Amino acid sequence: MKKGNYLSVRGVLSYCVIDYIFYRPQTAMEVLEHHVVAETYASDHRPVVAVLGLL
Repeated sequence: MKKGNYLSVRGVLSYCVIDYIFYRPQTAMEVLEHHVVAETYASDHRPVVAVLGLL
């Protein structure tokens, strides 16, 4: 599910995806949507948001 901008840190490493959301177990949930919020004033890391659905 790679769509849109997933660069979660700005600055020197702005080409890297270094922030993730982990969940368990994979057999109980699926990722319905995910994105990085384009907010840059609070931190050099951008919030990562995911919507999970139960299987």
